[in-house]
Amino acid sequence: YPLNCCSPCCLPQADQAAQVPMEIGLMLLVSGATAHSGIIQLLDWYVGTTKMAMVMELLDSSMNLTEFIMRQGSSLTEKKAKLIFSQLVEAVRHCHFFWVFHGDLKPDNILIQTTTEKIKLIDFGCGKVLQEKEDYTSYSGSLMYAPPEWFLQSRYSAVPATVWSLGVILFELLCGHCPFIRTDDIVKVKFKFNRDLSAECQDLIKKCFSFSPLERPTLEELQFHPWIF
Repeated sequence: YPLNCCSPCCLPQADQAAQVPMEIGLMLLVSGATAHSGIIQLLDWYVGTTKMAMVMELLDSSMNLTEFIMRQGSSLTEKKAKLIFSQLVEAVRHCHFFWVFHGDLKPDNILIQTTTEKIKLIDFGCGKVLQEKEDYTSYSGSLMYAPPEWFLQSRYSAVPATVWSLGVILFELLCGHCPFIRTDDIVKVKFKFNRDLSAECQDLIKKCFSFSPLERPTLEELQFHPWIF
């Protein structure tokens, strides 16, 4: 892991004396006293001169969402997708509340417990401290989940980019494949549904895929969309 550092003033413990790698710092912000059931918990960590190790909680009977979708026959029912998606939106809201921008939302970075269908957001390696008033000018996550403004302007804002990525994930849960194959498809917002979905579900996905970042819903608006609420 690259040892990009997070300032001790960002951490929940006031007695943190030394800087820590960014990924550890971000996870500390959403672990411990600020823990959330939808986010994997950091239990301990070790930092060397060039490498680090992190001890995470163990989620029994779990797999990532990519594998789960495949085992469900390559797509989920709207009811099951709604349960997973609503948990994910709540977990991301928690991250943003504590100034953590995950930066790489995708099914591979979401664990699901098969016995309960509860999810855990994992892998904050591409994460950053949340910026509310400034755009980001670098992108570390998977480009298949990046919004069109990144390809057109080389900049993006945290919430609209997050909502776009959530839309891609929801599409994958329901349709079994990524909505966009090429960069040109993302820029032109060119996609189509390969199965019948309710009007409310299609409306939610289309809103997440609004070309203009300003027209995409906020995380709070996602939670109160008729398909979820």
